[in-house]
Amino acid sequence: MAYSSDFPVVATGDLWTAGQHKTYIKDNLSAIWVGTTAGDTDYYTGATGKSRLAIGTAGQISRTNAGATAPEWYSQEGAIEFFIGNGEDVITTGVKGAVEVPCKCTITSARIVENLGTTGSIVIDLWVDAYDDGLPTDADSITAAAPPTVTTDTKSEDTTLTGWTKTLAKGDWMVANVDSITDMKLVTLSIAVERTA
Repeated sequence: MAYSSDFPVVATGDLWTAGQHKTYIKDNLSAIWVGTTAGDTDYYTGATGKSRLAIGTAGQISRTNAGATAPEWYSQEGAIEFFIGNGEDVITTGVKGAVEVPCKCTITSARIVENLGTTGSIVIDLWVDAYDDGLPTDADSITAAAPPTVTTDTKSEDTTLTGWTKTLAKGDWMVANVDSITDMKLVTLSIAVERTA
């Protein structure tokens, strides 16, 4: 509904009709009062029109849409990454690094790439625990029976994450542990996340 600014000139003694009341008061209020829920945002769709953008979810921020015509909500994306190996020697098993989780987030995928293009196999488990509990151990694995794995290849991607504990808290610590390895010498493990707060 568009806002009508074409108000009639009303002089003393003129009749203000029910139709005029509906057009210039009721309809105009409806046109400019488009929100329906706490947190809604209204925005102009033209010189006399407005629309409603419903409140987003926790952690989302506002940006202009791809058509540059309206605002939209989107989730901030990032990655927690581990760089494993020296490029000279075959990677060994065991703990290969620990990083702090920077914000409350949800894991969306896991990718492994062998940076030298060497075909091989690797299994990397991920352990997560709160800072106050000390560095995580194997008992804190979040990958269930589906740890990031490459089998006789140079890369892999998992977007299903079957059985994973995918919710991470700000300040958690994540440890990468190589469970098994064949031939690979330099690997990047990238854990994609979406911020939720």
